[in-house]
Amino acid sequence: MHVSKRAPAASPHRPAAVDRVTLYALIATGLAIGIERAIRLWNRVASITGPGPHRAPVTPRNLETVVQLGSGGGTQAEITTGTLKVAELSGPETGLLITQEVVTFLAIATIIVCLTLLARNTIRGTVFHRSNTALLTGAGLAAAAGYGAWTFFGQMASNEIISRLSVARPAVYGTSGDFMPYFLGLFAFGIVTVAYAVGARLQRETEGLV
Repeated sequence: MHVSKRAPAASPHRPAAVDRVTLYALIATGLAIGIERAIRLWNRVASITGPGPHRAPVTPRNLETVVQLGSGGGTQAEITTGTLKVAELSGPETGLLITQEVVTFLAIATIIVCLTLLARNTIRGTVFHRSNTALLTGAGLAAAAGYGAWTFFGQMASNEIISRLSVARPAVYGTSGDFMPYFLGLFAFGIVTVAYAVGARLQRETEGLV
């Protein structure tokens, strides 16, 4: 007696063809971003560890100077951010700048992996699921940690450079930065993650009634 095997039923939540194409395009875009970030990391580390001069971003504090605007006279200005060209970097400065680049790359790579897996699950029809909620949470935590690490190590490197170049005025450096993007990002990821968690719970309850 021959028993025919039925093909597994397609997921009722599988997105339409145009949506799947869009998700595949987004996955490809994420991979391209990852490759570009890896190349940038390699070039940046080579630049930091190579011979000078080096261009280092700094965020000074209470630093005023006179700037020339057009053909008019000089204008008093306060410098809050800029780029210094230095002949060489000290050991701590090099380590902080490399750590900033590596940690930032790892955070971006984690975000890309989590969102790529989320897109793959969605293509397969697994939209609201605990695994997707975990992926969203992972991406959000990686984004928050990456932004925080980028700001922290960048500020520490800036402090080291300014302190070394301005021994007579150690008060020209300090902590600075706008944390509003940080909180807005956490707020957005929190809303989306909670929405996915609620959707997953409702889907489980609905499927349990069928």
